[in-house]
Amino acid sequence: MKTWLVLDVHYLCHRAFHTTQDLSYKDKPTGVIFGFLKSITALKDEFQTDRVAFCFESRHLLRRDVYPSYKQKRRTVERTGEERTAYESLVIQIIDLRKRYLPKIGFKNIFSYRGYESDDI
Repeated sequence: MKTWLVLDVHYLCHRAFHTTQDLSYKDKPTGVIFGFLKSITALKDEFQTDRVAFCFESRHLLRRDVYPSYKQKRRTVERTGEERTAYESLVIQIIDLRKRYLPKIGFKNIFSYRGYESDDI
């Protein structure tokens, strides 16, 4: 049986954001992308597989329509200007991974469905 890695990209990117967010190249933030790619390289080595499915989270979550207070504490945190800029950089890097970098590297199993979280996929 072949081993597949099914990755919650949002989780891995947030983890990278908190450990490598200050990395940049030519004044462009790259820490999330670097940390994420480093993680998937380690996971592929650990599980000895090149079969990877990347699951991305939608901005709009259907769960919020059904349960409005879902993740409410996470959404109500006020961010300073610097924190807001860092968070926007995280979001941009996640979008770049999905639309640009992963396809360019050759990955094809990239999933994102409107209304769903990574772990729902």
